[in-house]
Amino acid sequence: MTTKAVMGRRERKKLERRELILSCSRDLFDRHGFEGVSVETIAEAADVSLRTLYNFFPTKLDLFISGVFNAVQAKLDDARQALRDPPTSPIEGLSLWFQGHMAVYASLDRDLILRGLLHAWTQGNEHGGGLDYAQVLHISVAEVRQLLDLYVARGTVPPEVDVEALASAIFAAANGEFFRWIADREPVEAIRARMRGHIDLAFEGATRTSAAR
Repeated sequence: MTTKAVMGRRERKKLERRELILSCSRDLFDRHGFEGVSVETIAEAADVSLRTLYNFFPTKLDLFISGVFNAVQAKLDDARQALRDPPTSPIEGLSLWFQGHMAVYASLDRDLILRGLLHAWTQGNEHGGGLDYAQVLHISVAEVRQLLDLYVARGTVPPEVDVEALASAIFAAANGEFFRWIADREPVEAIRARMRGHIDLAFEGATRTSAAR
């Protein structure tokens, strides 16, 4: 069931208006660049008032960053398709999950991602670019849990393992490596190799903990 399907009519209209504003802004930014587009032009293209636009996006940068995060989410959707039937090994499967995410981020401008993240943090997780960033995080954590649940069902992860704790540990490591890639400018290959080690350690710790119960 889609998000829109479980929403009331008012919430659906609100979401549709937000998506329309984003779509118009992306089109204008693609054609004229960030500096070449005014908020007034975006509002006019979306046929909304400035007040309505600012209710969704406090600044023009929020519009731009939200567009970036939406583009990331669309690319991640493609990466997820490759894991519908993941490898037999859970360590291999989770390594591929991380590789898919990093391939998407590596295809974008690293400075732009950093600028977007810094701005999103200042907005909180309920407004502008912060909302879109929070959604990306929420979906990414859910992906790890779903992969682990699949491996439990297959019998390649013991049912005694605390899936929630293991998923949190793996995602925390992935998030840490992602920020090291941004801040330290390390090659993606080095980040991937180190993440494989984190996944190994997380599984080792989770297995030992479950066996000690």
